[in-house]
Amino acid sequence: MSIEEIIKLTLPVNYPIIKQVQKHLSNKLRFVFRNFPITQIHPQAQHAAEAVESTAAQNKFWDMHDHLYEHQQALDDNHLEKYEQPYWRELL
Repeated sequence: MSIEEIIKLTLPVNYPIIKQVQKHLSNKLRFVFRNFPITQIHPQAQHAAEAVESTAAQNKFWDMHDHLYEHQQALDDNHLEKYEQPYWRELL
């Protein structure tokens, strides 16, 4: 089974539902996430999308994805940089 979600990271409405489905279906589910930042409504959406994509090279996309959804109240540039720092260290 596949689910494809095309959404911006600043819209946490589906997050709890998706996590439940992932938990229930486990490895039977292929979940595809597509960033669709709408900066006219949420100016921080583009930077949040860039932050989560930057972790993909370390195979940490889903870790950052979950972290950003769980910290919706703090997605300004200062917080995003702080969230990314542990992943940058892995590159060095």
